[in-house]
Amino acid sequence: MQPVVAVPLRQMGRDEAITLVFRREHARMVSYARLLVDDLPTAEDVVQEAFTGLYRHWSRLKDEYAAGAYLRTAVVNGARSHLRRRRTLTAFRQVRPDDAPSAESIAVRSEDCRGLVAGLARLSLRQREVLVLRYFFDLSEAQIAHELNISRGSVKQHASRGLTALGTRVRAGT
Repeated sequence: MQPVVAVPLRQMGRDEAITLVFRREHARMVSYARLLVDDLPTAEDVVQEAFTGLYRHWSRLKDEYAAGAYLRTAVVNGARSHLRRRRTLTAFRQVRPDDAPSAESIAVRSEDCRGLVAGLARLSLRQREVLVLRYFFDLSEAQIAHELNISRGSVKQHASRGLTALGTRVRAGT
């Protein structure tokens, strides 16, 4: 039996390489996006756009490890855009008392993470980004600072304040 040799992504064809990256990263990216936007269908749309961008810009990536960083950055930027649009729509839309979440969206949320997701949704976007990158992707402060284009001190500050606010909200059940 011959040993399996991993072929670097850059030596594969674009379609084959992106298919491999998709299989490896899709579920994590959807979970990541869901933590940022708190809505599964929107999270899936954000991730789909990120993979579309990866496909279009594949030849510009410097190395095979850049695909994960590209996807994380694209998901963060897509989530920000969606949240800006959501805020604008909410500001101009009259809220009706009969507006309620669909049964499907309620069923998708598990009881185990409801409090955490609700707490994350109430944090500032930057705090949410830092906490998700730190604890979901297990990135270092330096990596987070690079991904979000902020200083390490800002990463520490947003993480500390976010954890404090999240802990208070989760304990209070709000």
